[in-house]
Amino acid sequence: MKFLIIDDHALFRHGLVLLLKQLRGDNSFIEMESCEAALAAADRYGDVDLILLDLALPGMNGLEGLVRLKTLFPTTPVVLLSASENGQTIVEGMRRGAQGFIPKSCSPEVMTAALQVVLAGGTY
Repeated sequence: MKFLIIDDHALFRHGLVLLLKQLRGDNSFIEMESCEAALAAADRYGDVDLILLDLALPGMNGLEGLVRLKTLFPTTPVVLLSASENGQTIVEGMRRGAQGFIPKSCSPEVMTAALQVVLAGGTY
């Protein structure tokens, strides 16, 4: 399984990769610090199974990036991540095509369970 992680905080990306390595299977990870970088390199990724996208990014924010990513990866689920739990932003993200929202304040167990729901075709 191939994961694309877009977050401007390297420490958070690293921690997320460590958590995701616990999932079963042969997993690989692409880490990007901005939507612009992720979009510019998208043709090199091949198939991506899950995109984890921070909402609060410098430059192009996560909601704008979500729309552009869904254009490039229309069948790939996108899960939004954020330290903010603004209900209006979450609803807007889901309206724009996200399959989930996971607050950064959640436990590793909740994060893993939420991702398994999305990977099974559900919405979290």
